[in-house]
Amino acid sequence: MTNFRKKIANFFYGIGGAFESAIVSPSRGNPNTINPSDAKIELPAYTRTELVRKARYLEKNSGHIRGILKDLKVYGIGKGIYPSAKSDNHEWNKEAENFFFRWARHCDITNRYSWRECQAMILRSLVVDGEVFVIKTFNSFGVPKIQIIESHRLMSPSTATTERIIDGIEFDRYGRAKNYYFLIGEHSNTTKVPASAVLHIFDAERISQSRAYPQIQHSINDVIDRKEILALEKKKVKSISDIVHILKGGQGMLDGDYKVDVGNRSEGTSTETMNRILGGKNIRIDPDESIDVHQSNVPSPTFAGFLTELDRSGSLGVLPYEFVVDPSKIGGASVRLVASKTQRYIDDITQTIDERFNDAIWFFVIGWAIDSGLLPAENWWWYCAWTHPRKLTVDAGREEQQNRANVEMGLKTLEESYSECGLDFEDEMRTRADNARFIMRLAGIPDSEPIPLYMLYKVNGTQVIENRKIGEKGNDDE
Repeated sequence: MTNFRKKIANFFYGIGGAFESAIVSPSRGNPNTINPSDAKIELPAYTRTELVRKARYLEKNSGHIRGILKDLKVYGIGKGIYPSAKSDNHEWNKEAENFFFRWARHCDITNRYSWRECQAMILRSLVVDGEVFVIKTFNSFGVPKIQIIESHRLMSPSTATTERIIDGIEFDRYGRAKNYYFLIGEHSNTTKVPASAVLHIFDAERISQSRAYPQIQHSINDVIDRKEILALEKKKVKSISDIVHILKGGQGMLDGDYKVDVGNRSEGTSTETMNRILGGKNIRIDPDESIDVHQSNVPSPTFAGFLTELDRSGSLGVLPYEFVVDPSKIGGASVRLVASKTQRYIDDITQTIDERFNDAIWFFVIGWAIDSGLLPAENWWWYCAWTHPRKLTVDAGREEQQNRANVEMGLKTLEESYSECGLDFEDEMRTRADNARFIMRLAGIPDSEPIPLYMLYKVNGTQVIENRKIGEKGNDDE
């Protein structure tokens, strides 16, 4: 191939080549974006601030967005996500959990919010702002507390002298966060907080990401357009509804009343006369005039479908449209698919809260309690699982039956089954053991007797105990 032919081939491959999606076409729009670059370049401070500003506007004024946030809170946080300690010492686990529960009643630095409320606000910020910051701190008595900082309070200092400070975060040469700069209180100057004391809670999407954007940013324009279009249509409907009749004018007015014969009388055709003779309400018009009743065709079925598509765009990527807005058009297997998809979305966002917030705060609080002598040190004291609210279901009876079958067959553990119900396995088994011991005492069985396994795993009622007593008497007779 000659050099000329090589240049021609390189030219055509340079503007798209074998990939049609890379070819610029006059009949297709070209996305207005920059060339591929690091996430911190694609999301400068101004762009992120604008996205957060609009997302917070929709949080306050869009019923659709508020519904999504409420559903996430109810099904994702519920009564709160609480720890289940997993050290080898069961007594220590119970003691550590009780300590954490007492601390969690007023866990933030202002003593205004509980653990559940803090988790709910964090989840809300993940959707609306895309991120939230939590500072691990202490109150005046030296007790550990958390301080939740919203995203707009993180910004670079005005006197920044290093290029490694990007949108309020200072990085070292390896890309690790070194310091955060917050506007705390009413001060205009930023406060530097070391990264070891800060939890940056966000759903990471790219390795070069320094800050995050709202999870609803892709639908901001569609939701705002829907609000504006619907507002204009409502004005149009109100205006049309206020017009009842339309008078079409003629070429002039005639003086005097026309005469109408009624029996042996001739009377004028004034409005009062017509009302008295014919009944109802009559309007006087000229010969060349007519009155038409106005009928409106707004809104049209096409317009309603258009609004539905905008609603779908507002839900995609957060929660399914059928779950948030309108489940009436699906049924059967589709309902179960939507419910399963919704639960997966909720599990994903609460898993982010577990990894970036819950685990770190457990380590912070329990570690302080051990250092202070309030709790003894124990192997694997930092390890715990988190009990989430009961999972979403659309067919409780059938799923409960299948769940029992899976547990009996060994396909699912009791701990997993309790966790899906929002319960802690160890707490529930201790409660069951206490109940079994109480029943045995009522039956006259001394506490020195061990609790039978079947009373903890498969309880068949009082008949089990009666059978056991009968068996014991038979042995004595023999």
